[in-house]
Amino acid sequence: MLRIHPNVESALFEKKPVVALESTLLTHGLPYPENYNLVCEIQSKLCEEYGVTPATIALQKRNNKSEINVGLSENEIHDLCISSEEDRASKVTTRDLAFFLSSCTGSRKIWGGTTVASTMYIASLVGIHCFVTGGTGGVHRNDNILDISSDLIELSRTPVLVISAGIKSILDIAQTVETLETLGVPTAVYKSHEFPAFFSPNSHGVPSPYVVHSASEIANAFVTQQNLGINSGMLIAVPNDSSAGERVEQAIQIALNEAKEKNIQGRDVTPFVLKKINHLTKGDSLKSNISLIHNNVGIGAKIAIEISNLQRKKESDMHQVIVMGGSAIDIVAKPISGKPLLLGTSNPGTCVESDGGVARNICEALCRLGTKSIFYSAVGNDDRGNSLLTRLGNNVLHQNSIHISNLLHTATYLAILNEAGELSTAIADMDIMENIPLPPPEDFHNAKMLVMDANPPLSKLLQAAKTAVDHQVQVFLEPTSIPKAREIGSSQEFLSCVTYASPNTYELMALLDMDVMENVSNETLSNLAKKLLSKMKEEEAHLLITQGEKGVTQASKYYPNQFSFQQYPVIQKSINIHNSTGAGDTLSATFLHAILNGYDLETAVQFGMKAATTSLECKDRAISSKLNNSIFE
Repeated sequence: MLRIHPNVESALFEKKPVVALESTLLTHGLPYPENYNLVCEIQSKLCEEYGVTPATIALQKRNNKSEINVGLSENEIHDLCISSEEDRASKVTTRDLAFFLSSCTGSRKIWGGTTVASTMYIASLVGIHCFVTGGTGGVHRNDNILDISSDLIELSRTPVLVISAGIKSILDIAQTVETLETLGVPTAVYKSHEFPAFFSPNSHGVPSPYVVHSASEIANAFVTQQNLGINSGMLIAVPNDSSAGERVEQAIQIALNEAKEKNIQGRDVTPFVLKKINHLTKGDSLKSNISLIHNNVGIGAKIAIEISNLQRKKESDMHQVIVMGGSAIDIVAKPISGKPLLLGTSNPGTCVESDGGVARNICEALCRLGTKSIFYSAVGNDDRGNSLLTRLGNNVLHQNSIHISNLLHTATYLAILNEAGELSTAIADMDIMENIPLPPPEDFHNAKMLVMDANPPLSKLLQAAKTAVDHQVQVFLEPTSIPKAREIGSSQEFLSCVTYASPNTYELMALLDMDVMENVSNETLSNLAKKLLSKMKEEEAHLLITQGEKGVTQASKYYPNQFSFQQYPVIQKSINIHNSTGAGDTLSATFLHAILNGYDLETAVQFGMKAATTSLECKDRAISSKLNNSIFE
């Protein structure tokens, strides 16, 4: 039933600030066209003045289907605003949601205006933390019956921050504040020691439980509450500074007395009283209502921005690894099993497309294992690039770290495998890699590792590596290919920053600017490893040299020039190799995850080889869907 407007969905995915808006204000609070003009002004103000995405929440029945709308189009907003005039809208709080959404569509009531309570509930469902309204419900003025708005109950159990002009002044404000305390709802007033009375900034003696003075103070309190695991909402009351406030308050008393005489009760009291007040004040109450909503929206937007900044900073702090390098679409072609690959002609077989790029593969594998990463890369503004970013999911932070090019398309890697599943040849269309951005210095403050493939320009790799060293962050290099390895090997300044590298045998030779040789002996391999380690980080350096079916050689250097070598043969088990293109990336990611979690080198390599085996057995993806922390059990 949930339908999220594309603008809202995009903002939520990218961790940008979003403000929820209720729809009862439009269906039952304000008349048309004032309601339509107000919501258009609010949405424009949020977008253009603050850069915040508005999300008007409403229920709708159409095409024999009930929907919960989070964000509305312009035409939908207009129809919603006129629906109350035409008796096509119901007022829906949380208790009414199931009945409204499950009832037949024959009724004229095709719109459901959400109250504070139901708007909070739906906002929380989709991850919106900030909600701006006019006023909240509370404890009704009734000597005989305890009548408490469901808004207060929802505030006690739904972690959404509500910004309002306080409690509607037709209610018992003192009793409402006491009830909020009983329910454990953190409640504060913006820059005032007196709790406001909706139209008026004065409630004549009801003190503020807390006083807050800035958006950042409010956001910090809300995020702290979330960190403590307290799942209630938070209410921030903003005094209305309209000059008509006291005059409106007098009219409220007259309207309440009339409602009592006419025996108007429950949910019908508020619309009756508001309509009567508007008549008595000759429109001043309407102007005051609109003014206070504008005031609340401005403060709510600032709070939403601060909450977004805090949450993104928290996520960034959680990311132990910065990954910088290529994102690509891999197309892997392989002949039918048992049939040799024939050159110069068509080969019957399979062609599988999947997300790739060495850095992207490592980043995904790290996240599957539970090590969140911030990813710096570049994609084209095309279907492949958009889909690739979407599939990265929420575990990979890539807000403002992915360059999206309108001029170049997403990198594509075409691999031709032989009948054994080994790479025969490949074509790499990688021009966009020149646009991979540099991680800013602040990202290194809490990082433990910088992981780079060799796809970005050497000048950027060198700058990022030097920044990492300045922040005492270790550098891991995946050479990517023989040509890239040869280029990187030409920079001693870069190699001296690298603590870990994972070349295959051929890339090892290229890093040393040697001609590639077949059938290298263990002694020769050790000598080559010593030469490369001597060029790497002076204090300590490590190599994971992948050798295909021969396994992995782990070589280490410790200050001053002490070397150690360990050979790890392939795990002896019968496996069906479907795709070897992502095995090395899986090995590297699992090795890094183990190192970051305190395992020694030997154990980390063994875990890496175990994970690489799961990747080899994966039929249609370079990174196995089986890859998770069960590798470490």
